[in-house]
Amino acid sequence: MVSYEKAFEYFEQAAHLGLAQAQYNLGGMYYNGQGTEQNITKAREWWEKAAAQGLEKAIKNLTILDRL
Repeated sequence: MVSYEKAFEYFEQAAHLGLAQAQYNLGGMYYNGQGTEQNITKAREWWEKAAAQGLEKAIKNLTILDRL
């Protein structure tokens, strides 16, 4: 069984350590409301951090958000 709350907790810890993939995943969890309340602003913030490290998936997601 998947525990989104536990995954959110682990991704949040890793994201604060500066791991781009964790920042990307945390942004996705905020975007989808998995393990936390949906928050598009926080999703954008975490994707921006990951994008600043060159993570292409995060850059793509930011582009999509800008089109909405």
